[in-house]
Amino acid sequence: MILNWLFNGRRKLLVRPLSPRQTDWVANNVWHWHVLSQLQRKRLSGLIQIFVAEKVFEGCDGLQVTEEMKVTIAAAACTLLVGFKDTYCFDRTHSILVYPRAMVQRNLRKHDGVVTPEPWVSGMASQGGSIVLSWRDALNDCRDEQSVSNVVIHEFAHHVDGIDGAMEGIPPLPSETLRDQWKSLANRELKSLRDSIAQDIPTVLDPYGAESLAELFAVATEAFFCDGRNLQSKHPEMYDMLALLYAQQTKEWFSSA
Repeated sequence: MILNWLFNGRRKLLVRPLSPRQTDWVANNVWHWHVLSQLQRKRLSGLIQIFVAEKVFEGCDGLQVTEEMKVTIAAAACTLLVGFKDTYCFDRTHSILVYPRAMVQRNLRKHDGVVTPEPWVSGMASQGGSIVLSWRDALNDCRDEQSVSNVVIHEFAHHVDGIDGAMEGIPPLPSETLRDQWKSLANRELKSLRDSIAQDIPTVLDPYGAESLAELFAVATEAFFCDGRNLQSKHPEMYDMLALLYAQQTKEWFSSA
């Protein structure tokens, strides 16, 4: 009964267009909007409606979350889902905690007793929990079509990874054979990325991906949506696997330059 109600409610929201004001927010704040087809924009508009209706947004450190913030974050996050055929909308994500700027994750106590904060971070994701975002960094990334990173896409990529229940860097590809292919590819790419970092060789993939297979998947997803042509050029097998997963061809969004 509850699942039927949820499904039917989502189906109604999925065909609801954005208001003119909401459309202006997305067009002004999320550069991906301008590279999508009309059909893709229609799909994204419905996903934004579902996202805003279902997720709880909480402002932190005095930030007042506005409707524009909600719609902007939803648009960037749901860009990942435009190629999906169902009404999935990050079902394991229940709340979005929005800070005005980058935050310190936690304090580390060193052996000499001195407490040193970790570097500032602009986003965090946890399995079955909240997404934490810096609004300043999220907006800057979403507006800048030259940026090869996007904190919203990165954090929500973790939740795509976690569709099967675990954020372990093995995305929900449609068959066990394809998932095994990804595991083999990801381990090779992880080693290659770590070797490139050790040799100070520039990479298309953000060096943060060297932390783990989970982070590798997240930064690969960032590259797919923000630097698709270069990802396809330098890592064609990874690009093709992500194009299959997300059912999109993002290399077409970028000029040869």
